[in-house]
Amino acid sequence: MKSSTRAALIVAIVLIVAGAVIVGGSLLTGNSFLDLFSSRAGKMETNIYPVSVPFTSVSVTDTVSDIRFEQSNAGECRVECVEDSKLKHVVTVENGVLTVLQKDERRWSDHIGMFTEPTSVTIYMSGGEYDSLNVKTDTGDVDVPADFSFGTLRIESDTADIVCVANASESAEFITDTGDIRIGHTLLENLKMKTDTGRITIESVSLSGGIQISSRTGSVGLTDITCSGADITTTTGRVTLTRCLISGKLDIETDTGDVLLDAADADEIEIDTDTGDVTGTLLSEKIFFVESNTGKIEVPRSMTGDPCEIETSTGDVKISVAEGS
Repeated sequence: MKSSTRAALIVAIVLIVAGAVIVGGSLLTGNSFLDLFSSRAGKMETNIYPVSVPFTSVSVTDTVSDIRFEQSNAGECRVECVEDSKLKHVVTVENGVLTVLQKDERRWSDHIGMFTEPTSVTIYMSGGEYDSLNVKTDTGDVDVPADFSFGTLRIESDTADIVCVANASESAEFITDTGDIRIGHTLLENLKMKTDTGRITIESVSLSGGIQISSRTGSVGLTDITCSGADITTTTGRVTLTRCLISGKLDIETDTGDVLLDAADADEIEIDTDTGDVTGTLLSEKIFFVESNTGKIEVPRSMTGDPCEIETSTGDVKISVAEGS
C-alpha cells in the first residue's frame, strides 16, 4: 500500500470516529448537533453573592472563569459571577478568609461539546490592605489592579494570563504553564515567578528583596527594576534587562537563549549560556572574567570595579560600559 493511500485511510478513519463521537454525544445528551458546539452544560446566569462578614484574606479557586478584582463603592462587598448553572460558585467567609469556590455539578455527558460562552468572577471589595490573596485557576485570566495591597500574594494558573499591579509587602508568587505573566508599577518585598512557555514581563517594580525567575521557552523582560538580587533561569527563552539596578548579585543562566543588558547593573554579575549571545551596556566599570569556546569576545579592559563573570560555549560576548561611568 502506498504511503499516500495509507495516510488517506488514516484520515478517513479519524473523521469517522470523530463523527461517531459527535453523533453519540448528541444522542446521549439529548442535544442537537449544533447545541454541542454552541452551549454549555447548563444555562448561563448572572448571580450576585453579597458579602456582609468582614474578612482580611481572599482565596479563589476556579477552572475556566476570568477572575477580576474591583474597588467597591461605599465599602460594600459582593461577588458577581457570570456562570454556568452547573458550574456555580460558593461564596463563604470563615476565619477571616473570603473564599470563592467553583462547584462542578456536571454529569459526564455534560463534558461532551465545545464551550464557547465566557464566564467570569468579579470580586468587589474595599480598597486597601489585606493579609493575603490566593488564586488558583486553569484557563481563566486573572487581573489584580493597584487599588489593593496584600501581605502575601500567590496566583497560579495553567494557560491563563496574569496581570497584577497590586503591592505585596511580604512575598509575591506567580506560576503559569503557558500563560503570560505581567507585573508592573508596584512595590514588592520578594518576587518569585515560574512559567513553561509563557512570557514574563516586569515593569517599573521596586523590591526591597530579590527576584527569582524560572522559564523554559518563554522570554523574560525586566524594565526599570530595582532590587537586592536577581536569579533568572531559562532554557531557550531570551532574557532582557533594561534600566535595572541590582544592589546584590545578578545571576542569569540560559541554554540557547540570548541575554541583553541595556543600561543595567549589579554589584556582582554571573552569566552562563551554552549557545546564547550576551550583549549590552553596563552602568559601571567591572573586572571581567569571560570565557567562550568558539564565540567572539569584546569587553572593556578594566582592573577596577565589581566582578562580572560570563561563560558561554559558542555564543558571542559583547559588553560595553556607558560613557561617564
